[in-house]
Amino acid sequence: MLYSLLLLFPSLLLNVFPNTPCFSNVRLVVREEDLCFEITHASSPDCPLNGMETANAKLRVMPYNESTSAYVIDLGTIFINTTKFCHPGRYYDVLEARLLFSLHGEEWLVIKKKSLKILKTVLKEGTGQLVDDTMSGKVRRNIWYEPIDGSASQAVLVHMEENDWDYYDFKFSPVPGIHDSILTMRVGEEAIFYIPYQEAFGEQGSGDIPPRAQVIMKFEILEAFPSTEEEIIYEKAHNDEDDD
Repeated sequence: MLYSLLLLFPSLLLNVFPNTPCFSNVRLVVREEDLCFEITHASSPDCPLNGMETANAKLRVMPYNESTSAYVIDLGTIFINTTKFCHPGRYYDVLEARLLFSLHGEEWLVIKKKSLKILKTVLKEGTGQLVDDTMSGKVRRNIWYEPIDGSASQAVLVHMEENDWDYYDFKFSPVPGIHDSILTMRVGEEAIFYIPYQEAFGEQGSGDIPPRAQVIMKFEILEAFPSTEEEIIYEKAHNDEDDD
């Protein structure tokens, strides 16, 4: 199943409440079968939606294709205290989406954020903990890149054999999209990510990587532990090698 994980920062309401945060943590999830806003924290006590049981909700979607106009998805009447707003369909082209509530004849912008447009296919579900940027781990990874205009063929950036593994520090990656992708994973999980050039090496590329090159990454997390623990293990392994 494909996922496009869109992390959204705290939002500001418009109109009469220009500086009133409504939902403290929201993300947009573009999946193979629907488009969802998932609210993972309760609304702010200052949110003007408090006390309302229902409201009319809409999603205003801006496609990646600049030649295509924005369109509105009517979610209908929803309960304010719900944690997910969804609409069925395939929305891989989402660049930006806005969640709007209609109250008292006015539309209120609840959240807006541009998409990271990172698509994810899970090959093996992880049963361990979700990794974060305070951790390191043992991983297996393969990374390819290719320009989106087809001016060059797909090329290998990192290649590892099936039985290989390497230490990886989850708090660092020079490529934002790679970093954000890995932090969606659990220990034991294996997945393929499709990362757009905007979240990879950008308009100009880097070194041998051409401009506007999308990244395809196959990543598996074998183990994860606090970074200090990894450093101890790494040092011990090297000391043992020196003793041989």
